[in-house]
Amino acid sequence: MANLLESAMLQKPPSRRRAPWRQRLVETERGITQGFRGDSTLFFYLFVNSALLAIGGVLDLSLFDWLIVGLAVTMVLATELLQQALRSCVDQVRVIRPEGDWDRILHLATAAVGVAFTGGSIVVAIIYGIRIREMLSH
Repeated sequence: MANLLESAMLQKPPSRRRAPWRQRLVETERGITQGFRGDSTLFFYLFVNSALLAIGGVLDLSLFDWLIVGLAVTMVLATELLQQALRSCVDQVRVIRPEGDWDRILHLATAAVGVAFTGGSIVVAIIYGIRIREMLSH
């Protein structure tokens, strides 16, 4: 009887099912949290993005320019999160198939982040450069 009571007390209370859109938001938050905990690279991007937003505010960007800067920043963050997800998958599968060419996959993922970061940086630099030139010409 004591075992039955203990097992009943250890069981989790039944959780309410969330609406699919709310569950997706919860999973998004958990993924971002794990991304920041798993790799310090996201902190670097957070710092760079904060600086970009501050500079954009000082330069008084147009709505269109803000949209482009936002897309560039989002592209870099999404690529970094996908690289982290791929790295986690490779770590799990490597145990089962150690003979796989896992380093090649990880190098490609890292290259994708580098390309996204470089491309985004160039786009933002061009936008900011044009805005600075406009401000200096007036």
